[in-house]
Amino acid sequence: MKGVNLDDEKLFPVYERISKENLILVTHSGFDVAYPMVRRVDPARTLRVKEKFPHLKLVTTHLGGWKDWEAVKKFLVGRKIYMGISFSLNFLEKKKAREIILNHPREYILFATDSPWADQGKSLSLLKKLELGKERERLILKENALTLLDSV
Repeated sequence: MKGVNLDDEKLFPVYERISKENLILVTHSGFDVAYPMVRRVDPARTLRVKEKFPHLKLVTTHLGGWKDWEAVKKFLVGRKIYMGISFSLNFLEKKKAREIILNHPREYILFATDSPWADQGKSLSLLKKLELGKERERLILKENALTLLDSV
């Protein structure tokens, strides 16, 4: 919802219902190139929502928080919160991207491209250049999404 913070209590009934219905919530995460850099769906807010609704199947786009990578490391890395890699690998140096991905639960990273803003082939190429290993790549590219979708 535009203009509303992720952890706004007005949204709590929505999160409650999504959890009850066993649905998946995908949120735009971090800043947006088209708008002022306002903290609406930042890593700290994401963590507060997940702590309030632990059964909420929450998928954050842009590796948990576009252009807010230090906050991603501080608040999200290591927690059972899904992070899609969409529109993030081309903004992160390889070392930082690897650090976030390798320190996050391997079952909670998803391949995503944010097409048409990012080319799918380029996103795949950037992922492979991270040299995460075949097993982790397989999880990111396929298995994690299948497991998540099978859970609904």
